Amino acid sequence: MTLRNKVILLTLFFLTVPFLAMGIFVFIFGAQAEDAYLLTLFIVVPLGIFSGLVIAQSFSDQIVLLTNTILRYRSNPRGVRSVIESTDEVGMLSKNFNAMADEIENYYQDLELKVKERTAALSESQTKSELTKKAVLNILDDLTDERKKLAETKAKDEAMLASIGDGIIATDVDGRVIFVNAVTQKILGWRAEEMLGKLIHDIILAEGEEGNLIPLEKRPINMALKGTTTTTTTTTTTTGPSYYYIRKDKTRFPVAITVSAVILDNKIVGAVEVFRDISEQQEIDRAKTEFVSIASHQLRTPPTVIKWNAELLKRSKHKLGEKEFAMVNEIDIANERMIRLVGSLLNVSRLEMGTVVVKSDPIKIIDVVDNIINEIVPEISNRMIELRKSYAKDIPTIYGDPSLYGIVFQNLLTNSVKYTHSRGQIDVKLYTKDDLLFFEIKDNGYGIPKSQQGEIFKKLFRADNVRTIDTDGTGLGLYIVKSILDLVGGSIRFGSEENKGTTFFVELPIKGPQAKSGTTKLIRTS
Repeated sequence: MTLRNKVILLTLFFLTVPFLAMGIFVFIFGAQAEDAYLLTLFIVVPLGIFSGLVIAQSFSDQIVLLTNTILRYRSNPRGVRSVIESTDEVGMLSKNFNAMADEIENYYQDLELKVKERTAALSESQTKSELTKKAVLNILDDLTDERKKLAETKAKDEAMLASIGDGIIATDVDGRVIFVNAVTQKILGWRAEEMLGKLIHDIILAEGEEGNLIPLEKRPINMALKGTTTTTTTTTTTTGPSYYYIRKDKTRFPVAITVSAVILDNKIVGAVEVFRDISEQQEIDRAKTEFVSIASHQLRTPPTVIKWNAELLKRSKHKLGEKEFAMVNEIDIANERMIRLVGSLLNVSRLEMGTVVVKSDPIKIIDVVDNIINEIVPEISNRMIELRKSYAKDIPTIYGDPSLYGIVFQNLLTNSVKYTHSRGQIDVKLYTKDDLLFFEIKDNGYGIPKSQQGEIFKKLFRADNVRTIDTDGTGLGLYIVKSILDLVGGSIRFGSEENKGTTFFVELPIKGPQAKSGTTKLIRTS
């Protein structure tokens, strides 16, 4: 049954019921009410029915219109609204429907706007994600490449370390071992796992020549870690028979050491030590030194005989012609060079064999220096060199070996005279500071080429710029000076510029060296 039919039936029902009730009323109350009832039945009722049908038809049409509007709204809500504007219940329903439709449309518009914004954000996020993904993939590729390169570098480094014949030990800033190579384990007898994480001075003990333990603060690796090295770089080197390492089995061996600090962001973060067992080298050096010593002893006799005879002939000058005297004089000069060379070779061999006597006697150091100067005054005068002395007034009596100190001063003074131009200038200074005596000698001579300054304390070294100037040098003087100063606990350094001159700085302990017994003394060669 349609909605329209239901409305019509409902109207008839409400119109019929009152008249039925009126008929019952007439039946009860009699004929007086019958006329009124008939009038109502035939006039009023038809009018009521007609009016009801009209009202029902209008009401039904509005409901049908509203229903169709709702059906169209369901299919496409955009712009669909009810046109019913009556003030009855259907009009109210139409008004509420329109309000609801407006709210829903506004909601959908807001929703669409938010969806667009969210979609744009998601799209941007997705784009960024894609870019991030690509960047991460690129980084991963780079990391993979770097990892491969690091692995290759590590393999090369390990192969290189394995091929090195020297022991290598790396420590952290606290001196704990973090790496040892196979050679280290072989030389010392310790396995890597026994050394890693341990303090190096707890694992490897170091001794001097006499068997005394080297103090921790004087060990090269500790000096590098503490930044107390005296060199201009971060490397400390210790060599020679006076430094020994102790193996796990308590045997010892002479060692040459090179230590470098590891610096990161201007901070010392560790150190690397490279050491070498020099037992075989020491034996070779000892054999060589002994040979030089024996040969030098044998060579001393002939020059001595030549010197005596040359001097004898020179005293008989009146019996020689001018040409013969010149020849004898040339023989004497050449023989003096040979005597100095043999004496220098003997001094070198005695220093290297460790057989030199060292005294610790009271010394008036000014007298020692002045005596050396007086010996070379004739040569200074012949070359018209100005020698200026500057001695501090408060220099105390020091302790040491006057013979050894004299050889040091003699070599340095004769070198300055030898390598200073005629009419040049030499300055000699003596002063003390703290517990040290300082001896300085400065000249304005030829100087030492910068490229060769690291060589000057080596045996038989002579700078290129003086070889053609002076053929009398042996190249042993500064080596002997350095060896003597090492023996007595002193030190030497220098500053030089080619064609401007050289300054040597010698430091000696005022309290002197520790006296040492020996079997030989050094020879004055000038």
